[in-house]
Amino acid sequence: MPKTPARKGRCKLSAFSLRTMDRLIRANSHRPTSEHRHAERAARARGDAPLPTRCRPTLAELIEAIGGTVVAKPPSVAVSPSVGKPFTVGRAIDPRNAAVGASAIDSRAVQPGEIFWALRGARCDGNEYAADALRRGAAAAVVERIVEPAAPLGTDGSTAIAHGGNASSGAAIQPWMETTDPPAAIGPRILVGHVPAALNRWAVWRRQRFDGLMIGVTGSAGKTTTRSMIDHLLGASAQGTATPGNWNNELGVPLSLARLQPGDDYAVIEMGARRSGDIAHLAALARPHWGVITCIGDAHLESFGSREAIAQTKTELLAALPADGLALLGDDDHLRRAARRCRCQAIIVGTSEDCRLRPDCVEHRPGSLRFRLEGQAFHLAVWGEHHLTSALLAAAAAREFGLDWPEIADRLAAFRAVPQRCQVFHREGVTIIDDTYNASPSAAFAALKLLGAIEPAARRIAILGEMAELGDEAASHHWLLGETAVREGRIDLLIACGPSARCTVAGARNAGLLRRWAIACGAVEELLPYVPRTIRPGDAVLIKGSRVMAMERVVEAVRPAPATKCA
Repeated sequence: MPKTPARKGRCKLSAFSLRTMDRLIRANSHRPTSEHRHAERAARARGDAPLPTRCRPTLAELIEAIGGTVVAKPPSVAVSPSVGKPFTVGRAIDPRNAAVGASAIDSRAVQPGEIFWALRGARCDGNEYAADALRRGAAAAVVERIVEPAAPLGTDGSTAIAHGGNASSGAAIQPWMETTDPPAAIGPRILVGHVPAALNRWAVWRRQRFDGLMIGVTGSAGKTTTRSMIDHLLGASAQGTATPGNWNNELGVPLSLARLQPGDDYAVIEMGARRSGDIAHLAALARPHWGVITCIGDAHLESFGSREAIAQTKTELLAALPADGLALLGDDDHLRRAARRCRCQAIIVGTSEDCRLRPDCVEHRPGSLRFRLEGQAFHLAVWGEHHLTSALLAAAAAREFGLDWPEIADRLAAFRAVPQRCQVFHREGVTIIDDTYNASPSAAFAALKLLGAIEPAARRIAILGEMAELGDEAASHHWLLGETAVREGRIDLLIACGPSARCTVAGARNAGLLRRWAIACGAVEELLPYVPRTIRPGDAVLIKGSRVMAMERVVEAVRPAPATKCA
């Protein structure tokens, strides 16, 4: 007799997760209760409470780990532009007993006790903002060169220079924090030869002292949502760390690892890739126990050349897993082939017959995803059927971690969409799908299917920006995007912008959209005055494009009044 889908989908605790839970049970015997941990984490997230000092390394350990040289002399005394009087720094921080917290790369957002890493960018040199970070309470600033701050003049008629000047113009361009409450002590500047290399050394040092469960997450689409879901589920019963925002590249991953605390039970680190070898490099830093890969798509074809090359790079994560680790993989043929080469246990989730964890009774409705898994009913308040893979991967991770199915279902019911990823709003009778964070062919296809499923809708409008980094295949993919907008998105109006906008429009016309309802624009700026006058009550509007297009500007243009968020 053939096995039932529920039996085929059974997901048992691995030997690794059993050892992990045994360690957690022993460790939790002297830890605060779950309620106390959640309250503490919430306070830290709001900025109401610092990281526990017992978990923090010292500034002396940081200096030794990165091989830096301390510049003991504090930045020069300057004049506050807001009060027109000397801004006097306090005593110097003693590195031997000064605890350090997380890391920051924006001097305006640095929190007391954090380390400021003076990174160089295309438009900004962090070395010029080190003094400002220290005045805001940074425990130290890691720099490649010493820049003494210019003294902004006070209220005697001169003008203080604002944050964000031309980084190439030298020390005369300085940010300023308008405050009358300087820190009691000011941290040192730590001189290194190369700040990114020093950051990597610090990430390695933090990782070596972390004994929790390390989970790496990658994939061509859905990795941020999957990472957020896993953190959401594991955080119900344990204390952990997850990648903040979009810190998933060669700088973001070390910054995320620098947030690790010895008391954490887990860490969920997102890893992105733009070229071959990227995942191998990031995995070597993170040294994950578990690896999660959502899917293999066509993102970054310009640099990879083919989907096979993308698959090879994404599955570098599996090669980094230990023999007693765990691979959680989406329902993808490339990942099936990779699973056969994986030296650790691999679990494939999805709707295909051979998936180890397989849902039934799957039901998609606008703003709702329902399914059954292992006899347990799940209901998520999310928009778009593409969330199913993320939910299954997160549920599998939580089950392997030791949570039971009812608890997993309860926690997923409380999950809310990550901003700018199929986030749906209502404004004056208009339904707005904000999916502006990024765009690849597979992600755009999923968003257009969501647009086509929204009912009722007087008109369906797709405002589509460029899908970047597709190389020689850009024209064909944008043609297909236009066809998909008509056939799956059921659109009544298409507004395309970017270098390939004409290809998108041509594809839509080829699929039957009338010429007057398919509009091509060269840049987002051309859309902004036009779009608000075009949209009417009853319309459903999808706004999507790659990060370089900054399509969130269109979202703001169509909802100048406070919007009602649906998910």
